[in-house]
Amino acid sequence: MFARQLLASALVALIATPAWPATNPAMATAGPSQEASVHGVVLTSGATLFNGDYVQVGAHGDAALSFGRGSMARLGEETTLQLVKNNNGIAFELLRGRVAFRTSEQLPVEARLADASLRSADGLAAIGVVGFRTPKLVVVTAQKGHLLLSTAHDSRSVSLKEGESVEMRLDTADPDQGQDRDHDRRAAGASAPGLSHRQWVTVAVILGAATLAVGLAIALGAFGASNKQDLISPFKFP
Repeated sequence: MFARQLLASALVALIATPAWPATNPAMATAGPSQEASVHGVVLTSGATLFNGDYVQVGAHGDAALSFGRGSMARLGEETTLQLVKNNNGIAFELLRGRVAFRTSEQLPVEARLADASLRSADGLAAIGVVGFRTPKLVVVTAQKGHLLLSTAHDSRSVSLKEGESVEMRLDTADPDQGQDRDHDRRAAGASAPGLSHRQWVTVAVILGAATLAVGLAIALGAFGASNKQDLISPFKFP
């Protein structure tokens, strides 16, 4: 009788234990963070984040994420991003706010915004800064290294050397609104009708890093040597 009760208890415990961590890969480890949460739960240093997790930062907060192997991200205030598994490494989609990320040779990181993607252009280490200036306007800066920005809907790519920035706007219009609208879209650099409702259209390349002065940069000093002692394992710097 006791053996049956023990077996029943073991089965109940097995059923009650969530199975998703075993099948859902770990993506990141949280570093020092303030006013940050994942699915409504306060984000604490050392917490493990998984594929599909949403990280949200409050109005006066910030968050640090380590992907391992020298790759990491720093989220600014009022930022939301989703972690996404990428065949070649780590990816995240920025939904609002601003983020600085470091991609390493050992573990590539890709930033995504609607149908646009940002990654190292040569596979070497690089630091990128991505930030919403308005709900439909984003500025991307190559803070260190060489980055490649690509948009899927028109198969275009923009190469960003260190210190260069590109400005993008979000086109959310219905592609069936008429020829006038289609003409405007093509003039702005978009492709033919029938595209998705969320497309990033590159409109200007800004030479130099002056964009950082208008509030899109976020605590890139957190990637510097002076802050190493404040970061927890597995944060590593080359």
